[in-house]
Amino acid sequence: MNSYKVLFKGKDYDDKKLSFTFKGVSEKTINTKNSISELKKLCDKNPNITFFSNIEEILKYENSLSSRPNYVNYLIVLYTTIKDGTKEGILIGVTKDLESFVLGLWPFNTQHDAQISPEEITERFNNLVNNPRNYEICIID
Repeated sequence: MNSYKVLFKGKDYDDKKLSFTFKGVSEKTINTKNSISELKKLCDKNPNITFFSNIEEILKYENSLSSRPNYVNYLIVLYTTIKDGTKEGILIGVTKDLESFVLGLWPFNTQHDAQISPEEITERFNNLVNNPRNYEICIID
């Protein structure tokens, strides 16, 4: 299975960049364009939503080889459910045609991740937008 390593801008620590790794999933088209825009707009109104730019590079690891995926923009949406403290994250690649693809999920501890449908991901985003007070949300691009 693929994995994606996200390198962040900033200082190197012990010759290593700060990074975050997502378990790759079959690239699935999702409809998040409006949801991401809505979440970014909600940042000003809701203290539970943070947005910042800090992604330096994305590396795709496939069969021990590293390469750069072919997307023009990337977004990471990390969120914590306030009710039970569940933490999840989604790595999204955006093409030049503004199509969004789920590339990876975090944490990668369930078999359900590999079978998650595009509709389920879209539903998660809609829930984040429609009920932002139920989550602590961080969007990184």
